[in-house]
Amino acid sequence: KQWYQRRVRAGMGALVYSEIGTMIPVSGGDPTIIRRIFGPLPGFLAFWLTFLLLGMKSSIGVLGFSKYLWSLIYSDSANPEGEVSWWIVKLTCLAVFGIVVAMATFRPTLILNFITVFTAFKVLGCAIVIVSGIIFLGRGNTQNIVEGFNGTNDDPKEWNDAFYGIIY
Repeated sequence: KQWYQRRVRAGMGALVYSEIGTMIPVSGGDPTIIRRIFGPLPGFLAFWLTFLLLGMKSSIGVLGFSKYLWSLIYSDSANPEGEVSWWIVKLTCLAVFGIVVAMATFRPTLILNFITVFTAFKVLGCAIVIVSGIIFLGRGNTQNIVEGFNGTNDDPKEWNDAFYGIIY
């Protein structure tokens, strides 16, 4: 029952966004639309709320990128986990944010090309993982599949929460 309710809510939300997008053809997302409909103060508050929420999400992503980057550089037999000092990770995060802000500020078209290139790399990475997995399975390495799903929930109603957890 909850699964269907979530699907109906998601579908209604998509219809509302498509209707608003055709009636108010501006770019800028929710804060811009809220500013056009309700005025400058609610638009300002919506912008800052969006900025803070998406900023935290971006910060977590950049922090993960920085940790993975340094673990790739500094992993060896003496340091198998690739652990580095916390300040190196934080400085790398600041440098990445500085580069992205500079690109978005001084060359907005460059940031769009940057996003396009990284999206292509993500798709390529997914394709490599899928193809190598198919090759791995094709060679008869199926021992993990037999035991891989023991103790998992096979109720389709719960899959939505699992997919949502993967995405966010």
